[in-house]
Amino acid sequence: MATILALIRRGFRRWLGQPTHEMNLQAASLLSSQPCEILFLILEYLPPESSIAVTLTCKLLFHSFFPIMKSRLDTQSLQNLLLLLEESVSQDLYFCHDCIRLHRFLSSWAPSKDPLKPPCKPSTVDFGGREIGFYHVRLVINAHLFGPGHGLRLKQLETRILPYFHGWQTDSRARILQDQLFLQISHRLRLKQTPELIRIAVKSTYDHYVCPHITTHLTRRDPRHLTATLPTQIPQLAPLASRFSYEECSLDNCTDVPGSCSICLTDYTTSIERQRIDACDSERQLLDITIVSYHQLGCCRSPLDWKWQTFSTARPYYPTDIITRTQHPESCYEPGAVRKRWEIADSTSRQGSFWY
Repeated sequence: MATILALIRRGFRRWLGQPTHEMNLQAASLLSSQPCEILFLILEYLPPESSIAVTLTCKLLFHSFFPIMKSRLDTQSLQNLLLLLEESVSQDLYFCHDCIRLHRFLSSWAPSKDPLKPPCKPSTVDFGGREIGFYHVRLVINAHLFGPGHGLRLKQLETRILPYFHGWQTDSRARILQDQLFLQISHRLRLKQTPELIRIAVKSTYDHYVCPHITTHLTRRDPRHLTATLPTQIPQLAPLASRFSYEECSLDNCTDVPGSCSICLTDYTTSIERQRIDACDSERQLLDITIVSYHQLGCCRSPLDWKWQTFSTARPYYPTDIITRTQHPESCYEPGAVRKRWEIADSTSRQGSFWY
């Protein structure tokens, strides 16, 4: 088996034009010198995806055995083969679970900054002023697992979204802890106006989603949404329940009030500050709302992973059988667990010891 694996690696390096080691050349000579009957028995013993990979290592094996081995390839074996090629062969391809193909990617891809998206037009999750797709997070983990060049840099997920007119500014940070992808996003709304203008500006601000299930404004535009239990609103922002109501909005000051999503692995804190800018000027006030959210997206190996599934649930038509962070059999994440894990990593990095 070691000889076969060495030969596969040699063939992949030759395909890429990379130098091969003497050990791989000896392994290739040993295998190719065997009788065809022995080679056929070896290939039949291997899983379909591995036997196809062996036939791709040289012309002799390809022409002799590829047509036979290809007939053994079913959908699952094809997926396993493409995953093997994604890891071992190319530094500019990634596996797409939607169309079961390898796609080329651009190193400049980032949430909300993709002029050229994958040809299969994958769905994205819209929250915090950005659109993030599974292909983004998979490529980031690919670079972490397989090395630079096999995916996107972690920095690609760290973006700043500036507000349009008056709205929310968001800044994101990303890190990988024990092969799990985490995001921290700071959402900030800062206004300096008279109380009346602040009230109008806040009420007219568009719905801003902290995660796909939690929003700052609870707007029910469609009658079918009136009885929906999702999305939910941050309790401290309850006076903003409807942006079409211009009644007095009295937000109470608070600092780092914790909260959690009941569906996905998202924790957050809410801080509100209202004060006069100048004691001599009673007309102008400052309203500063800061929400810091923490998201655990999982290992990002499959879109069927429950951590990604709970995060990427489409809105506004939430399924009735939605998986939640407390219902999944593998879940042991109580409210606040994601935030706590991020803060532990913060304190560890400040001490100079990186454990992720």
